[in-house]
Amino acid sequence: MVGAPAITAFTTNTGNAGETVSVSLTGTNLTNASLATTYPGILVRNVVTTPTAMEDLVYHSDDGTDQRPS
Repeated sequence: MVGAPAITAFTTNTGNAGETVSVSLTGTNLTNASLATTYPGILVRNVVTTPTAMEDLVYHSDDGTDQRPS
């Protein structure tokens, strides 16, 4: 049996509204973990998980929507 996921480090680049930043989480038991947010201006994409890390791209809109401009 695998234990609950535990995050031991969180690294992100700073970014401004309208930009996409890379976010890294390090920890244990992260296989099949997922990310979620209830904030409508955040869009999480390209999540890759391993047993000890999660890498993803996070877009923060400048207008409160989760739609990237074309």
